[in-house]
Amino acid sequence: MLSQVPFGIKGGLVIAGALVGLAAVLLTALGNPANMGFCIACFLRDIAGACSLHGAAKVQYVRPEIIGLVLGSILTRSWLLSAS
Repeated sequence: MLSQVPFGIKGGLVIAGALVGLAAVLLTALGNPANMGFCIACFLRDIAGACSLHGAAKVQYVRPEIIGLVLGSILTRSWLLSAS
């Protein structure tokens, strides 16, 4: 299955890294704070707040980027499974 990944494993990692970097720049340009362009630790903190696991009112919400990451990973997984 992994041998059928476009651009091979190393090329796929380079492309994925470039896309994540581009997403961080884009999210910062669209309004995310500069220190949280695409910050997984910040996402986890915000999810914990949304689940009422801490009391900091400023970060008690589910960020739309998290939903996009989850849906994207599900769609990618189903695409890889259907390609094999």
